Amino acid sequence: MEDEKTGILFWKALFFALLPAYCVLYAPYGVNETDGGFITGLAWQVLNGKLLYQDIIYVRPPLPVLLRALELQLLPSTFSELGMRWIFYLEVWLSAYMGARLLARGNRMWLIAVFGFILSVHNYSPKSWHTTDGIFFAVLSAFLLSGEKRTWWRAIAAGTALFAAWMCKQSFYPLAVAAIVVMATEKTLTGRVKLAFFTGFCLAAVVFYSWLQYNGITDQYLAMTGGSASSGRALQHGLTDYFLTTPGLAIPSMGIAGLLFYLFRSSRHDLALKLWGGGSVYWR
Repeated sequence: MEDEKTGILFWKALFFALLPAYCVLYAPYGVNETDGGFITGLAWQVLNGKLLYQDIIYVRPPLPVLLRALELQLLPSTFSELGMRWIFYLEVWLSAYMGARLLARGNRMWLIAVFGFILSVHNYSPKSWHTTDGIFFAVLSAFLLSGEKRTWWRAIAAGTALFAAWMCKQSFYPLAVAAIVVMATEKTLTGRVKLAFFTGFCLAAVVFYSWLQYNGITDQYLAMTGGSASSGRALQHGLTDYFLTTPGLAIPSMGIAGLLFYLFRSSRHDLALKLWGGGSVYWR
């Protein structure tokens, strides 16, 4: 029992130390050689009077750009770049915590949170991204519906968060189908909670549609974002892209996946998690 408490304190302390460590040791340094500044560029245009989908060509839903515009308004001009990186680390850190809380408790929860943060935070350069925004809102939605105290206001917030994930990137659209399945099959959710969840989602949708109508850009929005939401794109990125992986990467990955599957089936969860986390950090 004492060893378990010590382990929990260690992994918990490590997780809480990661955020300030990354903000201090990583955020001020490095050059971004990807397209990580494109959302900032679009947000700057919005702040200078241009309207998305009318004056600006953008093929994704608008929330990440609008959030970045809000950041630029709130942050001091000399802090906008560093502040954006801090917000990125905070967003990934919170996503890792909520995701781990959904999966486990105790020592295992904090272990998952630590590895989840480290692996996730190095998948993107520290910038504003529609994908990380979408993941954050999707995990937030599930997190708000978890736990024993599933109040109506948490359910409304969960539905709103799910729509916010929708408004980040088209790849989050299938989450609506997943939500319907969960609501139809999850017996621990009361009818009041389910109604509140869909109420939150629908209210957010009405607000967004009203914004489109007020600005007269409904047709432009559908035209620009519809191509990335087609069934062909979904099939390509959800299935066929995986068959284009080079054998040098696919074969070892399949072997590792098979080993981890065997360990999980053998109830050796801790060993599987350590191998997965340690191997992933090594390859990073």
